[in-house]
Amino acid sequence: MKKAAIWLLNAVDHLVPKQDKILLRGLPDVEDQCLSMLQALARRQYRGTVAWVMRSTPAGLEAVRRQYGLDSLHLRVCRSGGLSAVGHFLTARFVLFTHGAYSQGDWGNYTPPRGKTVVNMWHGMPIKAIWKFLPGAAESPRANVLLATSPRFQQVMAEASGMPEEQVWVTGLPRNDMLQWRAAEAENSIRELVGDGPWYLYLPTYRKSKAGFPVQDGCEHESVLAMSGDEIATLDRWLRDAGIKLVVKAHPLSVHARARHANLTDNIAVISEGWLTDHQLTLYGLAGYSAGLITDLSSVVVDYLLLDRPVFI
Repeated sequence: MKKAAIWLLNAVDHLVPKQDKILLRGLPDVEDQCLSMLQALARRQYRGTVAWVMRSTPAGLEAVRRQYGLDSLHLRVCRSGGLSAVGHFLTARFVLFTHGAYSQGDWGNYTPPRGKTVVNMWHGMPIKAIWKFLPGAAESPRANVLLATSPRFQQVMAEASGMPEEQVWVTGLPRNDMLQWRAAEAENSIRELVGDGPWYLYLPTYRKSKAGFPVQDGCEHESVLAMSGDEIATLDRWLRDAGIKLVVKAHPLSVHARARHANLTDNIAVISEGWLTDHQLTLYGLAGYSAGLITDLSSVVVDYLLLDRPVFI
């Protein structure tokens, strides 16, 4: 059934005329790559339709549109499982995604037709194994173009995806623009979370994925901090004595991704994707305000070097 659906999608996609339309899809739904692309399209006064495909329509999306200056765009938000999303996908001249759009994670891989540009923006330069480097060799989502941040990562991404190097473009990543993004509302939200003192952002990667291609990479801990209760108490005392706060966010594919926002201690706060959306923030928008990064090892570390701030691995 799945193979038949992929074949039908390919056939229709090769036959349907393309319109002046861009389809965007990210993971999570409201994330830096997509928002950066939408802001760039708004700055360039793009007049075509932009279909933003989401797994669920988050509360506060209208506030996000206003916050990031997207009101001038002809933006259509649709659910990934709906017929309107499939229709936009088939008629769009450009498709940009981070984890696939009716390819990996949905119906399997498909082959883009000529006259349609499909860009795999991905979400960071890989430090951990991805795609063909994984045990079992997962297929990367099919695309005409894959983004990289340097000639070194161009080679890595080409080998991991199986794409020719000339189709891996060294452009940087759209989401890095968000590291410089500033807004008074965001500053107020961060101040409510951690106060006025210095704070560090802890971004643990996942050891066991809960979505997409199943990956077991080491031992997943019961705590998002990967620490015991005693270790958390020790860390909290150290943070208190140093006058530093710690903000922790789980990886979107982690088994801890659905953890709710909570203050673990007086000096350690765990935030969720929902907290970011509720406060019209993104992960990179938040990261731009941090005094330093702690990770074990997320690809965010490559981008964070742009800020020239301390990184603890």
